Amino acid sequence: IKHYPDTGFYDVSLTITNPITQCKNGFTYDDMVKIFPTPTAEITADASLCYPDSAQLIYTHTIDSSFCTWEFEGAHQSGTGNDTIMMIMDSPKGKAVLTVNEYGCVSLPAEITLKRLPHFDFLTDFEEGCQPYNPEIFADPHDELLNFTWLTDTLPHPVGNSIFYLFPDSGRMDVTLMATSQETGCFDTLTKNEWIWVHPKPVAAFEVDYPVALLEHADITFSNYSEWADYYLWDFGDEETSTEFEPIHTFMQLGDYNSQLFVESEYECKDTAEFSIKILPFTVFTPTAFRPESEIEENKTFMPLGIGADPSQFKLEIYDRWGQIIFETTSP
Repeated sequence: IKHYPDTGFYDVSLTITNPITQCKNGFTYDDMVKIFPTPTAEITADASLCYPDSAQLIYTHTIDSSFCTWEFEGAHQSGTGNDTIMMIMDSPKGKAVLTVNEYGCVSLPAEITLKRLPHFDFLTDFEEGCQPYNPEIFADPHDELLNFTWLTDTLPHPVGNSIFYLFPDSGRMDVTLMATSQETGCFDTLTKNEWIWVHPKPVAAFEVDYPVALLEHADITFSNYSEWADYYLWDFGDEETSTEFEPIHTFMQLGDYNSQLFVESEYECKDTAEFSIKILPFTVFTPTAFRPESEIEENKTFMPLGIGADPSQFKLEIYDRWGQIIFETTSP
């Protein structure tokens, strides 16, 4: 039994001697004994990094005769490969164990544990709404032990698994969420560009030509000054309605009417405006004579009586029998 402490190729010689004649013969086998080094399994990868879903693993000391055996925990191998493989990490931490066989010499196993970025998403019930839009957005963790920070325009950034996000303006809006793993310390951000669609809110506005009108002239014209609206519904306050853009409505009864305009856009965004209209009678009585010394109190004063007159347009003129004006006033 021969012990070879060092690696290398060794020649072996054999000599045969005849014990009677003492004749000898022999031969040599070149490189008959080959002593190979036991391989050292070593993996090239940076365990301090936070990888995306995959990481490349390389057997550091590969030679032509290297045969690598890979085993995994929380991960798996993608495709084929021997000394260079792609490891897919199924969990926040993935461990790879490498054993190498070279010329029948088997290494001790080497292992490495790598970290990957958090897996997460976020969602909401409705991705579009009317201005101002205030949806609740929910974090959707695919890993355990994740903390969430919502990267908004305000500081400090809100944290938590959900947020009521206020979008005061119309347009396509971005949303960004950052997740940090308590298990690995890795963090990542997810941005959904133009994810929320905020439709402009229409503005309902109108005027009427006569907010105060007499019943004898109660044809009211409604002027529509609404913006960003596509559909219109008028409620005149007397149980009558219209869908015209600028209707003309005749009130048939005396009273105060709260007329309303309901507008709606093609995206079902709504607004309302209202206007108060008063319909009055016109009944004015003017006495033809009076006597200041009358014993009847009502006859002592000359005063037109009635309702429906516009004080701003009131004018009274009194003439004598010869057509000469003797009194005039603009005050009731």
